[in-house]
Amino acid sequence: VPVRNVSHRVIGFLALFSAAGAEDFGLRQTRLAELLARKVSSILLTQFDAGTGLPTRASFEQSVAALLTGRSGHVGDAVIYVDIDQTHVINENFGMHVGDEVIVKVAEVVRRRSPVAALAARISGDRFAVYLADADADHASRVAEELRAGAAELSQTRPDGPLKVSVSIGVAPVPAQSRQPLSHALATAEIA
Repeated sequence: VPVRNVSHRVIGFLALFSAAGAEDFGLRQTRLAELLARKVSSILLTQFDAGTGLPTRASFEQSVAALLTGRSGHVGDAVIYVDIDQTHVINENFGMHVGDEVIVKVAEVVRRRSPVAALAARISGDRFAVYLADADADHASRVAEELRAGAAELSQTRPDGPLKVSVSIGVAPVPAQSRQPLSHALATAEIA
C-alpha cells in the first residue's frame, strides 16, 4: 500500500506479507492496510521535518523527555543549539531555493557529525538542536566545533558570487533539578 504525503506524492510503501499457502488478503485486510498507511503518513508528517528528515521540535522534546524519565544517576547532559548565520542574506543574494539547500546541507552535517547516540532535530526554520546524554561541557564543545567546521566546509564559490556558510553555536548543560530541563538548556544555549 503506498504511503503518501499531503500532496498525495508517494513517499514510501507499507508491505504486508502472509504465510506461504495462506489465503490472499481480503477486502477487510486491504482496508486495514490502507488505514495503517494513512496512520504511518500522519506520524511521518508530524514527527519528522519534511525538508531535512530530522525530527521536529515536538518529536525532539518528546524523545528527550522520555530519555530523562527513564534515567537515574547520570553525569549530566548537554544541549547544542545551532543557528545558520545570515540565512536572509543567502536568500536575498542567491534565492530562497539556495537558502533551502543550505538548510538541508547543514541538517546533513548535524546528522552525520553528531555522535551516534545523540538526538538531533530541526527546531525551527534555520535552527537545530543536538541533545547529548552523559556529556560534559568539554565533550559538547568538541561536538559543537565539529558541527561548526562541517558547516564552514559548505561554503563555495558560485557563478553568481561566493556563498559563505557559517553557523553560530551555543552549548549548555541540562539542569537536572529543573521542571523543564530541556527548555532551560535550549534557552541558555541560544543565548550562548
